[in-house]
Amino acid sequence: MFALYSTSTLSQNPSKEDLENRIVLNAGNSINTENFEGFPMILPDGLTMYFSSDRSGGLGDLDIYVTHRATMKDEWEDPIQLNSSINSIASDHSVTISSDGHYMYFTSEKEGGFGDADLYMSYRKDINNDFGWGEVNNLGEFVNTDSLEACPLFHQENGETHLYYVSSRDKGLGGMDLYYSSWDKEKNQFQKPIWLKDVSSPSEDMHFDPVKGLIWSDRSGGIGQSDIWIATFDSSEKKWKEPTCLKYPINTEHREGMPSVTHDFS
Repeated sequence: MFALYSTSTLSQNPSKEDLENRIVLNAGNSINTENFEGFPMILPDGLTMYFSSDRSGGLGDLDIYVTHRATMKDEWEDPIQLNSSINSIASDHSVTISSDGHYMYFTSEKEGGFGDADLYMSYRKDINNDFGWGEVNNLGEFVNTDSLEACPLFHQENGETHLYYVSSRDKGLGGMDLYYSSWDKEKNQFQKPIWLKDVSSPSEDMHFDPVKGLIWSDRSGGIGQSDIWIATFDSSEKKWKEPTCLKYPINTEHREGMPSVTHDFS
């Protein structure tokens, strides 16, 4: 069983020491079941969370759900299963939402893609309508390959839009490596990806948050079957420093999965 957890708020300092001194809390019975819950993505304000589950009543192997709460102190509401424009009979997971709330990027293993899993995009006009997601479009051959692409993260910085994700394409260090693609405004598409060699490893690297430097990986030197790591960016050398594994209580001897944090790291 895979369940979702959160941490208590100690500070807004995105440091290794702060994270390792937090209390880990179960996300609650409204979220977790006796089935699989995973791939969480909490929106920056901390009031909306997307995740995937194989609970009964779904359309496929893994379906995407969304849940809300009124304030950071409130419990999560009962989750809503997204409609069939998003969910398929295959596995659908790993949501990220654009800064304006109109675009969703996610992973799907549905038929008709380029590889084992592809990245897709959907648009909604009303950012408050959980059922407003429209037609799903494959992100195309610059992003997707005949291998696996998954776990996207949307990020805007200095007027540029980037999509970070993992891929098992050739010429990487391991099974899955970390990449990002930049949005080309003139061509209206994502460009060919840049390999993030500094934070990739010969093992399976399954998610990367460039703002907080958080990595989900089963690389050697960890505590459990897969762990959450943290890296810092050296602006003077313009490169990422060697990631370090977070200690207990964030990581355990079990399998920790995709981290997701609010804008203030609380």
